[in-house]
Amino acid sequence: MKAHFAIAESQSVESVEEPTLDERIIEFKNDEDNMKIVNSFVDGILTTAQEEVDKKKLQQESAKKKESRQSFSISDIKNAKVVNRASRFAVQLFDVICNRANNATAPMTQRFRKNKNK
Repeated sequence: MKAHFAIAESQSVESVEEPTLDERIIEFKNDEDNMKIVNSFVDGILTTAQEEVDKKKLQQESAKKKESRQSFSISDIKNAKVVNRASRFAVQLFDVICNRANNATAPMTQRFRKNKNK
């Protein structure tokens, strides 16, 4: 014996209608709990994005500062070389003048060697 079940008219597949997308959106927006969850989710994403932007700005600023420090230190080294050369020249000139004043009869010592190749 086979059982035959009759499909009720109200539950037939053809008669069941799904709500349209617009109706589902309106229903979702009207539910306060869903909107609170969505708002907290979006706020979390925006907060995370803002933090990442701030981190990138700090990294870029620190990279710029490092670059400017390197170029500044290179110029400091060059300036130090010039200052050292000028200081050595002044000391040697002072030695020559003082040596001449103290020992008028003594021959002047040669501080620089001449290149014999030239």
